Amino acid sequence: EAETWGEPQSRASFTSKAYRIDQVEGELRKVQQQVKERRTAQKDADTKAEKIRQEYQTAVSKQQGEKFKSASIRSTKTDLDKAEQKVAKFRQEADELAEQEAVVAAELAVLKG
Repeated sequence: EAETWGEPQSRASFTSKAYRIDQVEGELRKVQQQVKERRTAQKDADTKAEKIRQEYQTAVSKQQGEKFKSASIRSTKTDLDKAEQKVAKFRQEADELAEQEAVVAAELAVLKG
């Protein structure tokens, strides 16, 4: 009788474990996709920021010796600041997601034992 009771419970436990592994694998795939998206966004934002940075440096070098910065230079500097903030935001989000990915991967490793 003990075997009869133990067997279905272990089968249910296995099914529960397999279900949890499936859940965690799905979560891991989702987080990996989010990391990839954030890294791509970071790269795109960095490319745009670099372009604005070059425009700003060119404008500043053309205006050497003038006492006041032109409105165009101030505007470009504002655009550059915003672009750099965007890069930093995407980098931070990607780093946080990468940490989450590591946690989920570790949980999956434990589950798979």
